[in-house]
Amino acid sequence: MDGRYFHLSFGDGYPNVFQNAVPVLRRVEIPAVLFMVTRFIGTDGERGGIERMMWDDLRMLRSWVVEVSSHSRTHVRFTELPDRDMLETDIVGSKRDIEKRVGTPCTCIAWPYGRNCDVNERSLEVIAKAGYHACFGG
Repeated sequence: MDGRYFHLSFGDGYPNVFQNAVPVLRRVEIPAVLFMVTRFIGTDGERGGIERMMWDDLRMLRSWVVEVSSHSRTHVRFTELPDRDMLETDIVGSKRDIEKRVGTPCTCIAWPYGRNCDVNERSLEVIAKAGYHACFGG
C-alpha cells in the first residue's frame, strides 16, 4: 500500500450506528465496515434490553458506504470454543447468515473482544477456510 490509510468500523450492531453514524458517513462519503453478531440481529442481545439492528436496516446499507461483515454468530471468544465444529458453526455460520439475509458478500470478520489472546491458530485456520478476505482484532 502506498500513502496513508485508515479503517473505520463499528462492532456489535447497535441501532445508534445506523441512526447517527451512517447518515454522516453517507453525506461525507466515507466508507466503513459494520461488524455484526448475527444471532443478535433483531433481538435484545446478550445484555438484556439493548435494542439491536434489524435485517431490514442491514439490507438498506447495500447501496450505501457501509459494508456489513461478521463479528461472529454468538460473540464468544474463539479460544473458548472447545472444538473445530463449534468454531465453524460460529465463524462460517455468521458469514452465511449475512450473505443470505443481506444479499452481499461477507468478506471480513472481526473476532469478538479483539485481543490477540481471543484468537488462536485453529480459529484463524477456520476463518481462512471460510473464505474471508481479512480478519481484524482490536
